[in-house]
Amino acid sequence: MMGVLALPGWTQKARQMPDGRILAAKDPATGHPVFEQEEIRVVAMDQARSAQERRQLEQAIKRADKLRHNIRVAYPLARKVGRILNETNEKLATLTSDAEKDRYLKQLEKTLKEEYTPVIYRLTLSQGKILIKLIHRETSASAYELVRSYRSGATALFWQTVAKFFGANLKNAYDPQGADAAIEMIVRQIETGEDRYYF
Repeated sequence: MMGVLALPGWTQKARQMPDGRILAAKDPATGHPVFEQEEIRVVAMDQARSAQERRQLEQAIKRADKLRHNIRVAYPLARKVGRILNETNEKLATLTSDAEKDRYLKQLEKTLKEEYTPVIYRLTLSQGKILIKLIHRETSASAYELVRSYRSGATALFWQTVAKFFGANLKNAYDPQGADAAIEMIVRQIETGEDRYYF
């Protein structure tokens, strides 16, 4: 299916990535590329003449805006997960007995549940899927691996089953050069301050 992406000042051709996705040429003013899973044609706004092209343009812009919004919601949480994981590992390194480590982890789990359960429940499914990928980006471990290492294999399997029921996968790896290139582009814009709408 051919999609249309029309933005003011965009007249360059799209190019195909090795995995088959299309990378639209970068906007000279902002340098922001656009990725689509389907083949797209890049045209200037005034070239989107037909009603179908305009609808396709509006849909592509809505998808891009939705992705950016979902990343803005999930990214701060993923950063917190990375920070908490580092602090936890540092603390566990100072504890000598398994009993001390177990007490610390149980208290930490209780505190985190109280603080983050309401936040997690407010996430949409799309935001949750992005959060799983961004956790892998921040920690270099999948959410499944983290649950398995800090809880147990049975607990990880339970939560993986729940995630699968909702169409998610805790084992999803983050692929910044492939399937998650659009997410990586937006995250880098957030990190460098180019995304001026980030809170």
